[in-house]
Amino acid sequence: MNDNKIPAVFSYIASRRNDMTLRENEIANFVLKNPEFIVNNTITNIANEVGVSETSINRFCKKIGYKGFQDFKIAMVQGSLYRDIQSDHTDAPQSLFVSMLSDYKKVLDNTFAMMKEESFIQIVKYIKESRQIYIFDNHSPLNIGKCLQQKLKTIGVDAIIINDWTSMKLYCSKCQSQDVFITFFNTMCSTAMIDALSNINQKSGRNIVITSYDSQKMAEVSDVKIVSADKLYIKNKDAFTDQMAFVFIIDLLFSYLLQDEDFMNEKKNSDAVFEIDQISNSYYFNM
Repeated sequence: MNDNKIPAVFSYIASRRNDMTLRENEIANFVLKNPEFIVNNTITNIANEVGVSETSINRFCKKIGYKGFQDFKIAMVQGSLYRDIQSDHTDAPQSLFVSMLSDYKKVLDNTFAMMKEESFIQIVKYIKESRQIYIFDNHSPLNIGKCLQQKLKTIGVDAIIINDWTSMKLYCSKCQSQDVFITFFNTMCSTAMIDALSNINQKSGRNIVITSYDSQKMAEVSDVKIVSADKLYIKNKDAFTDQMAFVFIIDLLFSYLLQDEDFMNEKKNSDAVFEIDQISNSYYFNM
């Protein structure tokens, strides 16, 4: 195997082996020998299997450069997906019809594997408590931000859509307490973007980042971060529409909002849902 085919997380482990304690080396050995077990299990199961505490697992993850176990697991999932793609090249040929379906399933399955339910519960809490919601979407191919804005509007939640970076920086600088910023990134996050998001933190706003490019700096400025699998890892990436996994994430978030009965009853009885004709008879309030 060439060095450029080694998942980054394995390189991080190798580079820090000399600084690890005996227990951390035991965890490292287990990770290197059982990557699929890590991807498919909880921190509790892994700790029990290795014979260490969950605290030791988290300490190990931080030592090799991750914020905690969840970020480490995301990196492991991405590495696992990469290895799957490498092995796909040696498999028996598939028809394009089957291959494209396999790509869709792979992206959604791996996106789901990197998510945790607590993230969506926390986002719903932030939306319920919000003073104002801002959605930043820098002209994504599927107009993801507009899609989320329209979904929120159908249940009486107003959100301001931001489509350019200059406006985003302006809104970040004027952030107030309990403002919620939902930011979609399908590119790497620049230093300027990180600085703008940090400004939200300093003013007691909430940062929700949905991205296909994970980074430690982004994790540090995010109150909630959801990472989707990237299309670069699939066979038919040139034909695959950008951000399909983001649609899945939006639908899942909207489903969590719909199942919050207190929130839905509050919106049903508010003036907000009657501001637009088609919303006043919304299906969601007559279920």
